[in-house]
Amino acid sequence: METNSSSDLLKKLTDLNPDIKYDYFGIEVNNLVFLTIDRNKFVSLLIRTEDRISYKMSTDLISLSLSESCTVTINNKPMASRCHVMCCKTASDEITKSFLALCQAFAVQINVTKNSNHVIEFFSNLTQLFKITPSMDLTLERQGLWGELFVIQHSQRIKSFVTFWHNETNRKFDFSKENLRLEVKTTTNSNRIHIFSHNQLYRNDQVQIIIASIMLKYDDAGLSLRELINDIRESLHGDIDLLYKLEKAVRKAGMLDQHEVGPTFDVSYAKDQLYWFNCRDVPRFNQFEPEGVSNTKYSVDITNSSRLSEEWVGEWLSAW
Repeated sequence: METNSSSDLLKKLTDLNPDIKYDYFGIEVNNLVFLTIDRNKFVSLLIRTEDRISYKMSTDLISLSLSESCTVTINNKPMASRCHVMCCKTASDEITKSFLALCQAFAVQINVTKNSNHVIEFFSNLTQLFKITPSMDLTLERQGLWGELFVIQHSQRIKSFVTFWHNETNRKFDFSKENLRLEVKTTTNSNRIHIFSHNQLYRNDQVQIIIASIMLKYDDAGLSLRELINDIRESLHGDIDLLYKLEKAVRKAGMLDQHEVGPTFDVSYAKDQLYWFNCRDVPRFNQFEPEGVSNTKYSVDITNSSRLSEEWVGEWLSAW
């Protein structure tokens, strides 16, 4: 099957007219995988299997039935098959589209018929993904995500940077690779002032900490968070591990609904105002936190700090 956007694929499936005599109607992805719609018009992933293990799992949104005997109809030709069946049990188009995008990426990885462990792991990952709830401060969350995705896109090494992207709240840095760290900061104010935790700026080892500081200006005709999400998602097509990272960030930012555009910023201004700094060149306390003090945060004005040259930054980005 040729690559389709999740929106196009959902339309193809919902346009099908299931016959109640058969279990599933759908599209063949490859000789092992089908994307289908059932009698209830729910979208399902079917994976042919030789496994005989019988097991069922279910949440409010998705269910999994291992080694189910069923009839799959492709191009109006019904055929009996034994399949693992994962069903998206919701009428929400947005959740279903996300389910389809991840299923297409998962299908690329399936190349054996004894695959129950892989399917169970995929189901578990989807279950955890669908549990993520939006941040309490969507304005800040969306602005931060815009900045991180903008830097990923600017790097021209999208898969590399998403590989080392950490968007969990307990991580010190946005991107980490070996002895390299990158922290992205954004502001819509007129001054280049950002809030840092002390351990983002000071350490006593060989780890190199670089700051990407972006000053942003709202512009209804600019680049939206939705456009950035769609562009990055397209670049990650087929890589399920990287898609998981993006989908987690999308949910945390409350951007699941495709009609939600999110903040829109002047892209030319953002490019002009994307400055790079070494943490050693910005104001900071040049010592460790004293005993008994932890999680220190403070505002830092880096307006007059020495910037890294474009040539240096280009070489540094190529190391990721």
